[in-house]
Order: sequence, then C-alpha cells, then structure tokens
Amino acid sequence: MLRSLGAGRRDVRILPVVFFTDDHIRDIRSRPKARSDEANSLTLFSSGMLEGRKGLSIALHAIRMARSAGLKIDFTIPSRGPEFSYLKDLAHRLGLDDSVHFPDSLPREEYWAKLLSSDIYMAPSLRDNCPATLLEAMLSRCVPIVANCNGPAEIVSQDIGELVEPAQLEQMASDISGRLLRLAKNRAELKRKANATSDYVASNFTEARYLRAIEEAYGEALARAGRHSPPKDRITGVG
Repeated sequence: MLRSLGAGRRDVRILPVVFFTDDHIRDIRSRPKARSDEANSLTLFSSGMLEGRKGLSIALHAIRMARSAGLKIDFTIPSRGPEFSYLKDLAHRLGLDDSVHFPDSLPREEYWAKLLSSDIYMAPSLRDNCPATLLEAMLSRCVPIVANCNGPAEIVSQDIGELVEPAQLEQMASDISGRLLRLAKNRAELKRKANATSDYVASNFTEARYLRAIEEAYGEALARAGRHSPPKDRITGVG
C-alpha cells in the first residue's frame, strides 16, 4: 500500500515491534531442550488467542492427514478465545481426541516445560503482526510453521522454519502435513532448524537492536525531510 502511494522499496523499512532483554534470552536458551528421537513422532505446540485468523483449523486438518500417513502427533493448545469450542469440536470430529489436547491455562513454569519439550510451533496465521509467542517458541528451539504472509513471514525463512503458501484449506493442510512428515523422518534437519531459529531470534530481537533500529529510522526520516532544530530563542523564549 505504501509503495502504491509513491514510496520506493528503499523507503519502506520493516522495524522490529517485539524485543527481549539479554537476561530473558539467556534464561530461555540456557534451559535444556527435551528432544524426542522416536521415529515418526512429533510434539507440537501453539499458543495465543484462538481466533479464526490464526489458522488452527487448517492445522487440525493437516494433523489428520499426517496421522493417516502414519505419523504419531501430540499437539498441545493451552489457549482460549472465540474459536475454542469450535476447534475442540473440530478436533473431535476429525478423530484427533488422542492427539490434540486443550489443557487449562498452564502455569508459567509448566508452559515453558511444555514448550521446551515440543518439536514444532504451529502458527499458520492468515493475518498477524509480530507475535511474541512465536518468537519465544523460536527462542525455545521449536521449529515454526507459518503461512507465507503478514508478520510471521517477515520473521521466518525456509532456513529456520517452514513457510506455507496461503491457499484453500485442503491445499494448505496438505502442504503442512508434508512438512510434518518430512521433519519427522529427517531428525538432523529438525535439530538444525531448531538451533538456527533460536540463534536468529537471539541475534535479531534484542533490546539494543530494537532501540538502534528505531533511532536509525527516525534519523533517516528527519534527514530526508531536511528538518533542523528550531532556533534557540524559539525554544527558550517564554514571555
């Protein structure tokens, strides 16, 4: 939209809207990651408000497809929201009661323990910004699966996660299912992406980088506008 209004590509700067303190990053990355090397098995996690735009109904259809292909899945969704009842009913109708779990809101330490024992963070949002829950999951070495649009697609690349093209439900679900099956079979790729995604967030979503990016953006905007500080007497000249 900005380019259609006349802004060139170099004029549009994507700024980080979430950052973590160094202490928080160290705390998360120092916690042991519980990995399962069981063949044809994956542990999934998702969090955040349960709304239609989050795309979790697509994820549930993908899990049904992957299970039909022989993959064992344990998917935890400790969240609530407008779609809670619908998603719980959908999981039941798809025959996923033993694979998809909707526990009550987890205490903080239980939340981190579950996140650190998960292989995949499922976040195929069709409309989102820069969710802190996604970045925390990435710091926790969960490989993210996101839709290739909006905020998450600005964060995740194929080198550190899985980007799925927006499409009709069956196509997106089939694509996600294929990614799950591939990662379950290739544990080395799963581990590499898990470490890479954590390194990426730890390097790019720090408080120092956030402050520097904001300062540079304002400095560039002011320089382009040719603005200067007002004369001293206009600042101090009070009657």
